[in-house]
Amino acid sequence: SLADIVNFGVAPALVLYVFVLDQARSFGWIAALLYAIACCLRLARFNVMLEDPNRPAWQSNYFIGVPAPAGAMLVLLPVYLGFLGLTPSKGLAFGVAIYTVAIAFLLVSRLPVYNGKSAGSLVRRDIVMPLILMVVIYVAFLMSFTWHTLTLTALAYVAFLPLSLLAWNRREAADKKAAHENEPSEDV
Repeated sequence: SLADIVNFGVAPALVLYVFVLDQARSFGWIAALLYAIACCLRLARFNVMLEDPNRPAWQSNYFIGVPAPAGAMLVLLPVYLGFLGLTPSKGLAFGVAIYTVAIAFLLVSRLPVYNGKSAGSLVRRDIVMPLILMVVIYVAFLMSFTWHTLTLTALAYVAFLPLSLLAWNRREAADKKAAHENEPSEDV
């Protein structure tokens, strides 16, 4: 929707541009625009893929490409680091511009990203309370050490992406193997 494009695409791009990308001149502006456009394309693809009847059921547990809210969290990492003492400079601006373009490509990529939609139905009763406690502790850290927590969250999310791809590949291989085993054999 339009609100998602503004919240997760345009607003983070403008914040990042004002914080550091303006020092990279046109290159910084192009990077910010590419991110906002990629977010728009990502949201459009999400809406179109919701209606794909040919997708196997297990694929609904994955996004294709980094979701827009996560992209916004990732692209704002330089701002978090700025609040932790990183001083914007012209050299940093070019590095952040390259980083911004990389996040834009993650948004429109075909990278499968686990979405956790099925996790709620899979949580065992005995770990519900520890899980709630972990969420409370995370929120406490977020309130007390905001920029440190957001930085670690963004880095953990990036580290999580290859694991998501690995899980997708395993599931896809198992799906192909099952389909191959179910094919009728030709007897002569």
